[in-house]
Amino acid sequence: MNLELYVTLADLSRLPRGEPHDVKTLICRADTVRAPRPRELLSGRVFDISGQLLDTEYKGMPGETCVHVFFYDEWASAASFIERDDIVILKGFTVYDTPRVGDHDVEFPFFVTPIPHMAALRALQKGHKDDIMEVTVTADALETPNIRVMPKRLRGSYIANDMQCPRTNND
Repeated sequence: MNLELYVTLADLSRLPRGEPHDVKTLICRADTVRAPRPRELLSGRVFDISGQLLDTEYKGMPGETCVHVFFYDEWASAASFIERDDIVILKGFTVYDTPRVGDHDVEFPFFVTPIPHMAALRALQKGHKDDIMEVTVTADALETPNIRVMPKRLRGSYIANDMQCPRTNND
């Protein structure tokens, strides 16, 4: 794992808006998950998550949101398996400014969406007992996710720490 490829909050705030960014990867813990639903202003569906970036220089208050990720249309269905507390890893995304509605302040100044034709999404979920499930969805195979179970003895220490698994002396 090369941590310099993961975006920080500062990176996201500086990236050009509306342009695909396929070099860097976003990694966050899903704090809020909103069910798939019809889009408000356009046809299609939307599914979104909010969460904290991991491995970032910005350390907010516990539960403070640092990133919003919106999945539209086919990606809304493909990503709807994500649950609260999952570790979400998105490679290939676009950053957009959050539109203002009237004189109201926006909750967060920007949001992220996967690049429809080339993104890759991985989520690390708590599995049975101490196992972690890794679910991977790619743009060229949205209907066929790849699921892999990672037993505790095989996963990296960063996954164990992020998933808050209890540590034992018999690792």
